[in-house]
Amino acid sequence: MDETGRDRTTQRPAPAALAAAGLLVLLTAACGPAEPPAEPGAGAAAAPAPAPAPAPAATDADEVEAEAVTVAGISLPATFMGVLPCADCEGIDTTLTLDAAFRYRLRSSYLGKPAGADTFVEAGRFAVSDAGTRLALYGPSAGTVIFAVQGPDQVTRLDTTGEPIASQLNYTLRRAPALDPIPEPGRTTGLFTYLADAASFVDCHTGERLPVAMRDGYLALEQAYAASTSGSGEPRLVRLLGHVELAVGMEESLGPQPTLVVDKFEELVPGEARCRRAQVPLEGTRWMLTRLGDTAIPASGGTAPELRLDPAGERLGGSTGCGSLSGGYDYSVASGALTVGPITTTGEACPAGGVDAAAYTQALQRATQATVTGEVLVLRDGESELATFQAE
Repeated sequence: MDETGRDRTTQRPAPAALAAAGLLVLLTAACGPAEPPAEPGAGAAAAPAPAPAPAPAATDADEVEAEAVTVAGISLPATFMGVLPCADCEGIDTTLTLDAAFRYRLRSSYLGKPAGADTFVEAGRFAVSDAGTRLALYGPSAGTVIFAVQGPDQVTRLDTTGEPIASQLNYTLRRAPALDPIPEPGRTTGLFTYLADAASFVDCHTGERLPVAMRDGYLALEQAYAASTSGSGEPRLVRLLGHVELAVGMEESLGPQPTLVVDKFEELVPGEARCRRAQVPLEGTRWMLTRLGDTAIPASGGTAPELRLDPAGERLGGSTGCGSLSGGYDYSVASGALTVGPITTTGEACPAGGVDAAAYTQALQRATQATVTGEVLVLRDGESELATFQAE
């Protein structure tokens, strides 16, 4: 365990845990969100999740991918459960499952609501911040859901500012003895592509890329896609109801692979060829520099400076446009406070007319605040805007 409270030791779980963890990796990928309530106790507005799909078995390859990792004292993958307060029902039976790839699935069952309109599932990414004391969920809703990490077996829901909720009611989820992969199908938004008789889907909220099975609701999806493109290979933003199964694809030698099954195609978003998320996480996102101080940075064929902060909140990396950079940082998801340590750069100096690498790294180290609005990151030093980035 390091000075921030993060134990990054990789552990090999027991065989039973491996099977469950492999299943989680498969099912987290593309079972997307129904629209969740914005705050605890808010009424649900989205359509409910359908009945669970059959759970696929894990393969040896999945077991390798599902190695456990301990973050902020929590051994992942893990499931936390509890009944949270509800404004117009008997309580929200909540199940939160976190995997070792920093993805989450969340099931909310509204007790006392009519059957068929009581359960909602969402998926997304999460990050750990505030020296391992905060867990932030970045999903389909505009706001960030924040939990306090209270040891390896307990997390407590906080308000939108990262502070305890002023209430005598219970907002705590406790670790379940067994992993729940939350296999129910769900609504998701992502980029669909068809090329050379193969279809793929990238989930906007988890970032997972999956092949798509050509059955069930797939035909309607392909027909809508074909009508919207001048040729194959162009990505299109689609909304659908789907789940993930193990299936053998065109490359049979690879064996069964996690595959998206389209239960129902809902719509193709006209003219959209990229994900537009209401809120992206600071950590785990590739940020492209668009402005340094008062100077706009034009796109330059993939050589623009970039910034990446790893999901565990320990190291930053990226490039100056001509070389690489690396260093350490601390970030508070509750306050947005950012501290960047010494930065090491490698590579050649940028030619005349390029971005001043020294000015760029100095801006990173001067930053005291990181603000993410939608897909835009702004680093500030007090009131001064030091650098602006766009999520790729």
